[in-house]
Amino acid sequence: MTYNDAAKKNGTVTMDGLTVALIQQAYDSGGVQYKASAIDTSGNIYIVTWATIDGWDDHKCGEDGNCVVADCNGWCEDESNACDWDNPISIQEA
Repeated sequence: MTYNDAAKKNGTVTMDGLTVALIQQAYDSGGVQYKASAIDTSGNIYIVTWATIDGWDDHKCGEDGNCVVADCNGWCEDESNACDWDNPISIQEA
């Protein structure tokens, strides 16, 4: 996948002046972090890491499909709330 194809499909992220295009959607890598592979304009591959937002781990769907946290706003239904996607904690070359 090229940088341009990845950028169109999954978007880009920037940290410390380095902009990379995500090759894949971020995945939960253990409850406190999400990760995704990415590519730069030269074809170098990176791993982007995001920290989960405080309290995210508490928001899980129960057996009835509703969040186990009282008065939840639906966090457990949508991982778009899991991290601050514009601010990764690291971008490291793979």
